[in-house]
Amino acid sequence: MWAKGTYPDMHWTASCGGMRTSIGTAIKMKRAGYRKGSSDIFIFEAKGKYHGLHIEMKKEKGGTKSPEQIEWARKSNERNYLAVFCNGEEEAKEIVRKYMEEIKS
Repeated sequence: MWAKGTYPDMHWTASCGGMRTSIGTAIKMKRAGYRKGSSDIFIFEAKGKYHGLHIEMKKEKGGTKSPEQIEWARKSNERNYLAVFCNGEEEAKEIVRKYMEEIKS
């Protein structure tokens, strides 16, 4: 994984939100607290005015944002997280680079 090799000490996780699951697993996920619209990647590194970075991954071309995803990003940004939508892996890498290296701690 790119992030692990590039930033080995970065504290981050990814959600399982976009995965196809059985109905039983989906019910368990909801009971466990999974929320529709939550971001795909969460980076728990405070930088500048931000508490962390939330990334919602979209297809490189043709990805659409759901109303729940837009609302999640809005609420995250209001709470001083940087929440962004990235079209493809390369755009996400660039956002992470800028966040980790250019935003002053």
